[in-house]
Amino acid sequence: MRAPLHITVNSSSGGVHGFDHEIEMIKPALLYADSVTLNSGGASLISSMIELENLADDDKVRLAANVSPYIFSQSEASALMQVIRARKNRRREPKLINAYENMKRRITKEWPKITTKIASLADLSKYRQLRGAIERGVLHVEVFGRKKSPAKHAASTLQNLIASSVEGKVSRNSIKPIYDAFVDAVIDSVKSPNTYPMLDPDIRGLVRSRLSAGDDAIPIGGVSRSKQAGVAFHLLSRLPGLQNVTLDEVISIREELNAPLQRFRAALIEFSDNVKHAAWHEGFEFDADRIFRKDVVPAVEEIKELLLNNKFSKHALNETLTPVGLAGPISAILSPLKQLPDMLQFSLLATSAAAGASVLLRARQKMLEERVNIERNQMYFYYAAGEKMIRC
Repeated sequence: MRAPLHITVNSSSGGVHGFDHEIEMIKPALLYADSVTLNSGGASLISSMIELENLADDDKVRLAANVSPYIFSQSEASALMQVIRARKNRRREPKLINAYENMKRRITKEWPKITTKIASLADLSKYRQLRGAIERGVLHVEVFGRKKSPAKHAASTLQNLIASSVEGKVSRNSIKPIYDAFVDAVIDSVKSPNTYPMLDPDIRGLVRSRLSAGDDAIPIGGVSRSKQAGVAFHLLSRLPGLQNVTLDEVISIREELNAPLQRFRAALIEFSDNVKHAAWHEGFEFDADRIFRKDVVPAVEEIKELLLNNKFSKHALNETLTPVGLAGPISAILSPLKQLPDMLQFSLLATSAAAGASVLLRARQKMLEERVNIERNQMYFYYAAGEKMIRC
């Protein structure tokens, strides 16, 4: 049984204002790999914020208290903090406890409005595509800097965002751990033997700078895997119709073409072995483009020609098998037989019919074999995936 092929997509996009960049990278990744991890600062942030839906009621009140100095008046913030402190005090005053419970009910009631507002930061139609792939178990979005439960981490992140927005600057202490975790995840994806790193142009620059500074050393296996993932992205991102299909449609196409995909992967291993530069090197795009023009385009054109000839032969054979198509050959056989005795006519006619049927069956079998051979071409997956996307 083959091991699943996993790709890590490393995106430099912020993602908060939409996920177009991430999705356009994930599509070819999910078309090629069995599963994908997304490293993206913006996607990490939104994925974390979505967890606010699951925040416990008491934690909602605590979050409101922590951000109260930034969004409430000084008197309102002071009153809220007094209620929170009273709840922590062992000798609780009934009046303050009632105030706390009333506040919790109010915040809980208003909470859906808060989460809806947060969700509006992202392009919901695009983020739903990510959620759909996540729910199908083929996509994982990495959340950076998370040391608490998902919901509590989301609350802490939101608190930092609100504070940074009001103060007009981002706290270095709040953002640096997240950025460092993101960079570590990128470098880990290049080093890890368990994934194939897919890098956007800015991330390639990040890897180059880390290498030139002597901060990291990439093993040979990491270089090889980066080449294969890079070539896959370069080729598959050029497929006609890719921009118009959803992630769900991409996943369905990959599942439908699973057998041709295995042969396509074998071809990409050979192609990437001939690539001179690692995926983060400035010369990589030239190498990948050369493969596209030298190996892929001619192979796809040949597949189109062979399929067209096969389709024409099938059409001609079907025409022959129709009553109109058979009328000529049958008439040609019957005319000379009219001069012979009935029994001899029947014997010769039966022999001719059997011979004709055998010829037609062999012709049909040959066409089927030709079709199978076409589909065994290592580039058939590339051709077929493109055709299916156009029809979606």
